[in-house]
Amino acid sequence: MNAFPSTHGLRWPCFAGRSVLALLDDSPQGRQAGLRAEMIARGLGVPLDLLPAGAAPARVAAMCSGAGLLVLPYQPGHAIAECLWGTPPERASRWLDMPTLVVARPAIAPYRRVLVPVQLDDDAAPLIDAARQLSGEARLRVLHVLDRRVESSLWLADAPEPAMRAQRQRRSLAARVALDRAITLARADDRTASMVSSGDVAARVLESACGSRTQLVVMGRRRRSLLGQLLTGSIATRVIGAGHADVLLLPLHGRSRPAGARRGEGEVPAYT
Repeated sequence: MNAFPSTHGLRWPCFAGRSVLALLDDSPQGRQAGLRAEMIARGLGVPLDLLPAGAAPARVAAMCSGAGLLVLPYQPGHAIAECLWGTPPERASRWLDMPTLVVARPAIAPYRRVLVPVQLDDDAAPLIDAARQLSGEARLRVLHVLDRRVESSLWLADAPEPAMRAQRQRRSLAARVALDRAITLARADDRTASMVSSGDVAARVLESACGSRTQLVVMGRRRRSLLGQLLTGSIATRVIGAGHADVLLLPLHGRSRPAGARRGEGEVPAYT
């Protein structure tokens, strides 16, 4: 019996009958990626296509046109190159502009613990929905990290600590309400829980992933300039580079705004 729920309404068509494509080499990581790709394709009831990692770009592009999910093994790259352009899987995902699963863990069982870092925008519910459908019966934790820089105006005004603490509490409560709304829109069940933290996003995502022994992290990815990558780095680069969990990168197009915000107000960067 198929363990994956209905795909109606999913933004990304990777689970809507299209094939799973795996680019593999003969390394141990490549073999694990092949096993994971086979497991996912079997669970979704879709074809599995395998290509060697050294296949010609034209052939890869042709195969990707009929695929909904690309599976790649995690391979550590060059630190400077990753700082400038992201990890090799990130570059492949950016070039092909399709959902990409980076496999870093042994593929011995279906995913059981999944982390979904989200912003409080229109992409949150589709990200949760994609994670839910890929992971089947797994326990999902949906995480939002509050940016402490929002408190800078109070800090510059020398506001008392009780006032800053009260603002944090208000923001945390509002974020939790928004997360619960997104979880409801994604039709997630009682195996899904919301979490709110604050501080550096990448650090909090990694702490949460390691602390809960997360097996899969589902993240949105937006295009960014070379300068933006160099100045701010990439949360996905740090999460993939840690190698603690598999990472599913889902392309986000355009700029998302918090629900109810007018154009130009309240825009926030994606967790990428």
